[in-house]
Amino acid sequence: MSQTPPRLLDSEPSPAQKTVYLEIPLGNWPPVTGVFFPAGYDYNLASLNVLIYLHGDRFEGSACEGAKDIKAYWSGKLFPLRQLTNDSKSEKAILVAPTLGPRPGAGGLTPAEKWGVLVDKIDWYLDQVACGIAAYGPQARPVDPSGAGGATPVPDARIKKIVLAAHSGGGAPMLALANQLTSGNSFDASALKQCWGFDSLYQGPEPWLKLARRTNVWVNMCAGSSTKESCAELERLAKTEPRTTQVTVLPSFYDVPLGDWAPRREAKPTKPVLRKTPTGLVYGHCDVPRNWWGMCMRQSFPP
Repeated sequence: MSQTPPRLLDSEPSPAQKTVYLEIPLGNWPPVTGVFFPAGYDYNLASLNVLIYLHGDRFEGSACEGAKDIKAYWSGKLFPLRQLTNDSKSEKAILVAPTLGPRPGAGGLTPAEKWGVLVDKIDWYLDQVACGIAAYGPQARPVDPSGAGGATPVPDARIKKIVLAAHSGGGAPMLALANQLTSGNSFDASALKQCWGFDSLYQGPEPWLKLARRTNVWVNMCAGSSTKESCAELERLAKTEPRTTQVTVLPSFYDVPLGDWAPRREAKPTKPVLRKTPTGLVYGHCDVPRNWWGMCMRQSFPP
């Protein structure tokens, strides 16, 4: 781990426990990464659990309002992710949210314009985050303001478990990042455990099925009004023969859950019928993260 932490831009004591903002440049936009330490969570620097959240469009006039950086994004009324994390009743994890480009999922833009160097330099990025956690987190050792004791060394920190979550256009960098993290070319290929998409399945089901089939990563897609058709298709492909058990679509689009359908055991099986409006479907595009965040936290980091 680097012994030089990124610059601390700001910190906030509320919501509890603490939020720090790190200067980690990714592209031609504000170099702000938010790191939230949930209330009552005593983390272990040698084995950090992190949930990395990738926002969607943040340009002025976008459906989820304009926000210049992640600080403005999750301080607004639409995405109170920090409070939702505190309310989740899970084991908890440190929430990490980089500021991406204004349109991270837009077609016609290069990866550099959408998410900068986040994917290509994920080893460096995670090292910067770990170093920032060690230097500025609520368990960090206080620095002697007189400087009499010399420079306080930053203790080693290591990220051991990663969960990715994304809303809307953040699904594109989430897929790219998941493929990079599990490629064996960078970081620990076994660190990524789950991916959660909140109305973000614009890439089609096939890339996510491929990821689930070649790795141990669980793929969870929460449908909204924008992605209900693609989520229904993902569920159909994942839960019919040959099945991909590591894929879950919420809510289920079939009147008979495909996971319970047993054509080999029933003489005349009842074929599942697609429901266009399944119970629990959230139509508000920006309401989907709020609706499913608690389940995401509890399943990713069980109490």
